[in-house]
Amino acid sequence: MVKRLLAVLSLMSNSEQQELLDQLYARLRERIEASARGEAPSHSYTASLIEKGEHHRTRKLLEEAAETAMAGLAESPARLAEESADLLYHLTLLWAVREVPPAQVLEVLRARLAAGEEKANSEPTNKEEAQ
Repeated sequence: MVKRLLAVLSLMSNSEQQELLDQLYARLRERIEASARGEAPSHSYTASLIEKGEHHRTRKLLEEAAETAMAGLAESPARLAEESADLLYHLTLLWAVREVPPAQVLEVLRARLAAGEEKANSEPTNKEEAQ
């Protein structure tokens, strides 16, 4: 699933990428709900993560974050993309478990980017300060 996510993301526009993230979130929510009813597929990696509990999922998220960071330091761009996709999957699973939709996270990011742009536009440059 993660490799498919990576391949598809590379071919999509930003809105299509957000839609894919929303679809992943929805699929993860479905697995969480199926697990709660005892109906999760036995072959589901997501269901196995849910069944193993919060501490296991947290360890996996941290593991993927470390692997992504290491790939950023010493691996190829393709490997970094693969590790990033794994990290994104585990992060989205955390959001799904906690019922935080991707749109909520993206809105926080948009607000921070806008605030950063405003701050950058309002701060004088060194040249302006010297005058």
